Amino acid sequence: MKFLLALHAAAAITTLPLSAEIISATGITVPVPPGNTSATLLLGGNRITISNLFGAILSAADCSGANFAAAPLATDQSVLSYEVRSQPRITSEFPISGLLVYPLVFRGSAANTASPLYGFSHTFTILSGMVGTTKIGDVLLCPAPAPGFYSGILHFPTTATSLNIETNSTAFASQGITFAIDDAPPTVATARRLRIRPAARRITLTGTAFAPIGIRTVQIAVKGTRFQSASGAEAWTKKLRTAQIGKRILIRATSASGKTSPLTKIRVVRG
Repeated sequence: MKFLLALHAAAAITTLPLSAEIISATGITVPVPPGNTSATLLLGGNRITISNLFGAILSAADCSGANFAAAPLATDQSVLSYEVRSQPRITSEFPISGLLVYPLVFRGSAANTASPLYGFSHTFTILSGMVGTTKIGDVLLCPAPAPGFYSGILHFPTTATSLNIETNSTAFASQGITFAIDDAPPTVATARRLRIRPAARRITLTGTAFAPIGIRTVQIAVKGTRFQSASGAEAWTKKLRTAQIGKRILIRATSASGKTSPLTKIRVVRG
């Protein structure tokens, strides 16, 4: 990644409407002995893998103060600490939308460079904290002068299964990171009434499903029968025999954290 410093805009702070339930990273594990190059965690039921790390260890930090005012976590929140020179590669089992990343004590001081830069592979906004940093596109400049250490919340609105963080620092000093997501229930979108040709023998239902934490399954049932899994998740399809025409068809989606959408009801008619 090339870090371009053509602009020096002040870091933008953005407010974000969040549901009542923000869930944070749990089940963080690192290989034993510490210092190996990967870690895993659970974000709801979505398994996250973080690789390309140096000196990874599990620690705890207070994520409830002013720097985290937009979506505070626990005073003893589980945090993944690693050496600043790491170039983290973050991947998720299911696509995530609206990931909240919590940098903890990102280094400006003791970073082996006068202008430490942290570049992200997706667009983000600063929800709270990171006071004193400069946001240049998708890069954060963390100056070495006081305060020299930066914490806060970054919001990534893109739906993705990966996020990379790159830095120009070669420091062996430690900094931390943790994650959270708005665990809103899933939603389903599809046509509520489907009209097919009189001679058709099969029909194909299509639609989409969405949850910030990711969709685990979409299931469909003709009223009075068992639910069956559709093909796909965020974009799904299901083939049915036309013998089911005229009956109510029920659709539900389940998120990675196990929440289920309200039933979507559709009818298929000939003509």
